[in-house]
Amino acid sequence: MIPDDILIEAHHFWCGHLPSKDYFPAEKAGIWFERSDATDAQIFSIFGPFLDAVAANDWPVDQLDRAEAIGLVIMLDQFPRNIFRDDGRAFAYDATARRHARALVESGVERFALIERCFLYLPFEHSEDIADQEFSVALYEALLGDAPAAQADTYRNYLDFAIKHRDLIRRFGRFPHRNAVLGRENTPEEAAFLAEHGRGY
Repeated sequence: MIPDDILIEAHHFWCGHLPSKDYFPAEKAGIWFERSDATDAQIFSIFGPFLDAVAANDWPVDQLDRAEAIGLVIMLDQFPRNIFRDDGRAFAYDATARRHARALVESGVERFALIERCFLYLPFEHSEDIADQEFSVALYEALLGDAPAAQADTYRNYLDFAIKHRDLIRRFGRFPHRNAVLGRENTPEEAAFLAEHGRGY
């Protein structure tokens, strides 16, 4: 049984209150970018029991409100990376997240806040398909173009990360840093890259 408000709760946990489309919830940045066992445990406790049910549910994405739509993507793309950190299961929900994200992008992104669009686009940045990666870069370029001048550096940083992800897929066809948890053997080039650069972004 999926709680009726689980997607809203996921959105609120990750994004907080967004009073305007260009509001940046700096108070939430710590849970996005800083590795924390406490945050991982909290996400597992609140959302972990419903992750598989949310992934399996046939969501009418065109009927979800703004927060529900973004909460769905966050739950399937972001939360598995916290719940299954350093585990191949972190990527098990990516295809489903990407399918929902694509439907939402195709329905029009104008209704979403800028920071919501950052998380809406991440399933494409996380993909090992080059077409998804090129799409990701194009989306983040458009997002930067829509950002207020005062926030340009913030959204340029998101674009820079998208470009770095795209360039890794162009070079290797996959993310080398995932090889260990997915049971994939590194090529000599990948091993050398990982030794010198780590994740590469």
